[in-house]
Amino acid sequence: TGSCVGAEGPCYAVPYRAFRICLGRGSSDAGGRLFEPLEAHLGGRGRLSTYLKLSIQGAEWIILERLLDNEPDQDKLRTLDIEFHVGFAPQTEARFTEQERLQRQVRSLERLRERF
Repeated sequence: TGSCVGAEGPCYAVPYRAFRICLGRGSSDAGGRLFEPLEAHLGGRGRLSTYLKLSIQGAEWIILERLLDNEPDQDKLRTLDIEFHVGFAPQTEARFTEQERLQRQVRSLERLRERF
Protein backbone atom coordinates (compact mmCIF):
# COMPACT_ATOMS: atom_id res chain seq x y z
CA THR A 1 0.00 0.00 0.00
CA GLY A 2 1.02 3.59 -0.43
CA SER A 3 1.22 5.91 -3.40
CA CYS A 4 0.32 4.37 -6.73
CA VAL A 5 2.24 7.01 -8.70
CA GLY A 6 4.47 5.24 -11.19
CA ALA A 7 3.25 1.78 -10.18
CA GLU A 8 2.94 -0.83 -12.88
CA GLY A 9 -0.06 -3.13 -12.67
CA PRO A 10 -2.75 -3.08 -9.99
CA CYS A 11 -2.07 -0.80 -7.06
CA TYR A 12 -4.13 0.02 -4.00
CA ALA A 13 -3.28 3.14 -2.05
CA VAL A 14 -4.89 1.87 1.16
CA PRO A 15 -4.53 -1.47 2.97
CA TYR A 16 -7.01 -4.24 2.29
CA ARG A 17 -9.69 -4.50 4.98
CA ALA A 18 -12.44 -7.09 5.05
CA PHE A 19 -15.89 -6.09 6.28
CA ARG A 20 -17.86 -9.14 7.34
CA ILE A 21 -21.25 -7.51 7.19
CA CYS A 22 -24.55 -8.10 5.50
CA LEU A 23 -25.62 -5.49 3.01
CA GLY A 24 -29.00 -3.90 3.53
CA ARG A 25 -30.97 -0.78 2.78
CA GLY A 26 -29.93 0.83 6.05
CA SER A 27 -27.91 0.17 9.19
CA SER A 28 -29.46 -2.37 11.53
CA ASP A 29 -28.79 -5.43 13.63
CA ALA A 30 -31.07 -8.39 13.01
CA GLY A 31 -30.63 -11.88 14.35
CA GLY A 32 -27.09 -11.13 15.48
CA ARG A 33 -26.07 -9.93 12.01
CA LEU A 34 -24.98 -6.41 11.23
CA PHE A 35 -26.57 -4.87 8.14
CA GLU A 36 -25.16 -1.75 6.50
CA PRO A 37 -25.74 -0.04 3.15
CA LEU A 38 -23.05 -0.53 0.52
CA GLU A 39 -23.10 3.21 -0.12
CA ALA A 40 -21.79 3.79 3.42
CA HIS A 41 -18.64 1.82 2.57
CA LEU A 42 -18.11 3.39 -0.85
CA GLY A 43 -18.62 6.97 0.32
CA GLY A 44 -15.50 9.08 0.05
CA ARG A 45 -13.62 6.55 -2.05
CA GLY A 46 -11.96 7.55 -5.30
CA ARG A 47 -12.35 6.19 -8.80
CA LEU A 48 -11.08 2.61 -9.23
CA SER A 49 -10.10 2.43 -5.56
CA THR A 50 -12.12 -0.50 -4.23
CA TYR A 51 -12.10 -4.29 -4.41
CA LEU A 52 -15.66 -5.45 -3.74
CA LYS A 53 -16.45 -9.09 -3.03
CA LEU A 54 -20.11 -10.11 -2.78
CA SER A 55 -21.88 -13.38 -2.13
CA ILE A 56 -25.36 -12.99 -3.56
CA GLN A 57 -27.73 -15.59 -2.21
CA GLY A 58 -31.18 -14.09 -2.20
CA ALA A 59 -31.93 -10.78 -0.56
CA GLU A 60 -28.65 -9.34 -1.90
CA TRP A 61 -30.00 -9.15 -5.46
CA ILE A 62 -31.68 -5.85 -4.57
CA ILE A 63 -28.30 -4.54 -3.37
CA LEU A 64 -26.79 -5.45 -6.74
CA GLU A 65 -29.67 -3.69 -8.52
CA ARG A 66 -29.04 -0.55 -6.46
CA LEU A 67 -25.33 -0.67 -7.32
CA LEU A 68 -26.17 -1.01 -11.01
CA ASP A 69 -28.40 2.07 -10.72
CA ASN A 70 -25.54 4.11 -9.22
CA GLU A 71 -22.82 4.86 -11.80
CA PRO A 72 -20.70 7.02 -9.44
CA ASP A 73 -20.43 4.06 -7.02
CA GLN A 74 -19.64 1.70 -9.90
CA ASP A 75 -16.80 4.03 -10.91
CA LYS A 76 -15.19 3.44 -7.49
CA LEU A 77 -14.78 -0.29 -8.17
CA ARG A 78 -11.46 -1.55 -9.47
CA THR A 79 -12.45 -5.18 -8.99
CA LEU A 80 -15.91 -6.69 -8.59
CA ASP A 81 -15.83 -10.31 -7.40
CA ILE A 82 -19.29 -11.85 -7.14
CA GLU A 83 -20.39 -15.34 -6.15
CA PHE A 84 -23.97 -16.05 -7.23
CA HIS A 85 -26.34 -18.54 -5.62
CA VAL A 86 -29.52 -18.84 -7.66
CA GLY A 87 -32.75 -20.50 -6.65
CA PHE A 88 -33.09 -18.94 -3.20
CA ALA A 89 -36.40 -17.25 -2.44
CA PRO A 90 -35.90 -14.91 0.52
CA GLN A 91 -38.86 -13.44 2.35
CA THR A 92 -38.11 -10.04 0.84
CA GLU A 93 -38.81 -11.49 -2.62
CA ALA A 94 -41.97 -13.41 -1.67
CA ARG A 95 -44.22 -11.07 -3.65
CA PHE A 96 -42.59 -12.21 -6.92
CA THR A 97 -43.23 -15.48 -8.72
CA GLU A 98 -40.21 -17.68 -9.40
CA GLN A 99 -40.29 -16.60 -13.05
CA GLU A 100 -40.39 -12.90 -12.13
CA ARG A 101 -37.52 -13.37 -9.68
CA LEU A 102 -35.40 -15.17 -12.28
CA GLN A 103 -36.18 -12.52 -14.91
CA ARG A 104 -34.99 -9.78 -12.53
CA GLN A 105 -31.82 -11.74 -11.81
CA VAL A 106 -31.11 -12.24 -15.52
CA ARG A 107 -31.64 -8.51 -16.15
CA SER A 108 -29.09 -7.75 -13.41
CA LEU A 109 -26.59 -10.17 -14.95
CA GLU A 110 -27.07 -8.55 -18.35
CA ARG A 111 -26.50 -5.11 -16.84
CA LEU A 112 -23.32 -6.39 -15.17
CA ARG A 113 -22.08 -7.63 -18.53
CA GLU A 114 -22.73 -4.22 -20.11
CA ARG A 115 -20.86 -2.31 -17.40
CA PHE A 116 -18.08 -4.66 -16.34
